[in-house]
Amino acid sequence: MTEWKDTFEFQDKQLVKGSQLEPHPAQEHPEESHDFILLISTLAAELYTSQEELEESHALLHIMREKLEHLEDLQAQLYQTQTELKQSQALIQQVQAEKDWLQSKYQALRQTAQQLQKELGQVQAQQKK
Repeated sequence: MTEWKDTFEFQDKQLVKGSQLEPHPAQEHPEESHDFILLISTLAAELYTSQEELEESHALLHIMREKLEHLEDLQAQLYQTQTELKQSQALIQQVQAEKDWLQSKYQALRQTAQQLQKELGQVQAQQKK
């Protein structure tokens, strides 16, 4: 135990003797030290701001990706709707062509029926004579 006490006293004496140590380099030029601290503080604030902006950008990127996926879904639906519309238009044209054909056949049959009625009337008139 005395050995430890002796060591402690020796170190304590050295500390007392060592109190006339050389000043830290920052203590020699306080204005440079202040400027350096100010620079570090400014850089830290800018880093914090940059981190916040990066987080906001990341969140916006995530939102944009979601919107892009939604837009891709809408684009696929639009393509399907356009395809169905083209098919419907083709069917409408086909139905219109069939309608026109049926109307022409109806007119032809009507004319034929009128002609037959006229001829029948003539035949009946001749038979009465």
